[in-house]
Amino acid sequence: MKLFYRVIRIILLLMVLFGTNNRSLFGQSNFRIFASMSLNSYAMSDLKNLQSELCSSITSQGIPANILDAYPSFYGFETGFLFPLFPSSDSSLLIGGVYEYNSTGGRIHYQDYSGEVRADQIVSTNAFGCMIKYQLSSQNEFHWALFGSCKYYYSVLHNSLYTRIGTYQTLSEPAFHSSSLGVEIGIAPFYNLWNFHLGVQLSYLLFFPSSLEYDNYSDAYLENNNGENVRIDWSGFRLGLFIEYPF
Repeated sequence: MKLFYRVIRIILLLMVLFGTNNRSLFGQSNFRIFASMSLNSYAMSDLKNLQSELCSSITSQGIPANILDAYPSFYGFETGFLFPLFPSSDSSLLIGGVYEYNSTGGRIHYQDYSGEVRADQIVSTNAFGCMIKYQLSSQNEFHWALFGSCKYYYSVLHNSLYTRIGTYQTLSEPAFHSSSLGVEIGIAPFYNLWNFHLGVQLSYLLFFPSSLEYDNYSDAYLENNNGENVRIDWSGFRLGLFIEYPF
């Protein structure tokens, strides 16, 4: 959590330092808010390997379980604000804050007349950070922009292992968490439509993998069959749509 507060303090400091420069050369405010929805891919190599180990453990007991989902690409959401630093007739450099949410998961399942085995692993993350955007000016309504961001990610893993044999049922739900940083870079062509900017964005998130700590016990971490810490990794490509409104 100390890292989280450091990121928040940096964002607030930037707002104080540059907040007075949020007017263009023409004296009009260029403060912007934006939101985007994207389809994101996730590396999750450690969690995928752990899921394979769990499935092998179940099948070794004579239960023909299968992996139905293995942390597939899924939709993510992002929103934030931007304001210009040094606008000119040729380009515009903007800076601001951003919030992001992502989720994905895995499932192992088998069911027949005698019982059922189901293992769900759901991961999600909330991220806060700062963004910088370089917008190329144009003589028409179509524009290009380059952007980058650095965010603090707080991730949670919820496990649910359910078994039923006849009428006897068991349910185990251990939970884990982790925190780390990620750096994202991308391009965002957009079109001016009325008072809005509508566009697409293609980016890549470089996430620094971090170990998953057990919620109920400090310094106890999720491990694989080799006794190695299992790390979460949100790295991957992202493709989405965004809308931006300048004031």
